[in-house]
Amino acid sequence: MTIEQWESFFGSGLRTDYDLTIDVASFGTDASYNNGQTWLLLLTGHDENDDVVSEMFSVGDKWESLDGGFTLSRPDGKGTINRNSNYGKFCQYAAEAIQKAGESWIFTANPFDSRIWLNTHWHFTEKVAMAAWHNRATNEDIPERKRAFPDTYLGRVADVPPSTPLIGLGSPPAPSNGLAGPIPPAAAPAAPQVSNSFDALSTLARSSATQSAFAAAAVQIESVAADDTLLRDVLDVTDQGFYARNHG
Repeated sequence: MTIEQWESFFGSGLRTDYDLTIDVASFGTDASYNNGQTWLLLLTGHDENDDVVSEMFSVGDKWESLDGGFTLSRPDGKGTINRNSNYGKFCQYAAEAIQKAGESWIFTANPFDSRIWLNTHWHFTEKVAMAAWHNRATNEDIPERKRAFPDTYLGRVADVPPSTPLIGLGSPPAPSNGLAGPIPPAAAPAAPQVSNSFDALSTLARSSATQSAFAAAAVQIESVAADDTLLRDVLDVTDQGFYARNHG
């Protein structure tokens, strides 16, 4: 047995070949990534087996969001995303896939707005996250790093609602006072339209099989979309989020 054959028994444990429909997208931090010091694009969606998938792509540590995670901005006023960050790579691979699919909407969309990714459907494969390089300070050869990125654009499962237009590249990220949100996939339960938001959300949380299905339907409730604090609670995928507290 060769060393190559022996090494084939091992893997990273990370998925590198799957379909992903993005149900929830936001910018934020995660305690499991660089002790919560790095801003990330946080995605939650479902794969070809309807299993929940969560992905995160690093942006950097000098960012902030003034609207609960919808958009990114920088206190120093600089507005460029490092093309070598994981999110920079994500945008580049996504743009290539969209162009190959014969579409061009990405080129009039604002990468500082997480909502441009809502309802998009992709095939992810393993791609280069960081090219191999030589560290002159330590005289070390740093190997190439790979991870899953968008490879094929498969369209949108639903149109982005007119109330959440794609913001032009030349526009600064605008603070949001509410988000109409993604149209839920067919598997997501319809949001009950009742006057009491909390009662409606509690009922929806108990009847939703997954957090992503809950969030996709919950943001259709007008009073939820108009309340930034409640909306952040709805989109929270942690054990402290609305879904986890009320699913039962």
